[in-house]
Amino acid sequence: MRQTIRSCSLVALVSVMVLFACGCASEVLPAQSHPPSDPESVKLYQKPPAKYEKLGVVETTQNVKFQADATVDPAVDALKAQAATMGANGLLLQVDADQAGQKPVMATGVYHGQSYQFPAKAKPVKTAMATAIYVVKE
Repeated sequence: MRQTIRSCSLVALVSVMVLFACGCASEVLPAQSHPPSDPESVKLYQKPPAKYEKLGVVETTQNVKFQADATVDPAVDALKAQAATMGANGLLLQVDADQAGQKPVMATGVYHGQSYQFPAKAKPVKTAMATAIYVVKE
């Protein structure tokens, strides 16, 4: 009897874990061509949305500095403008490691009053970066 209860408990636990894992996974679709978008409509995503297309990595070296109040608005606005030219409606604040296997550091900054973690690299020159995405489903 105890063995049956343990087996049922284990099956239930595994089922819950599978359901939870399925609900959290993001689906990355093949990139399609999109017309340019408005930079103001490009939304920031700290974590990947449910279903999206990766359009490419955007970078800026302009205005990559923290203002006195930790705002990074000029750098993020530059990233959003680049993403918009690719047809993006989202900017994922994550990037993959580069060809040399170097992963950027994550720096905290404030954009339009909200705190975010931004990928950045300091060498050879300060660079802010993100992944331009087209969100199909949040």
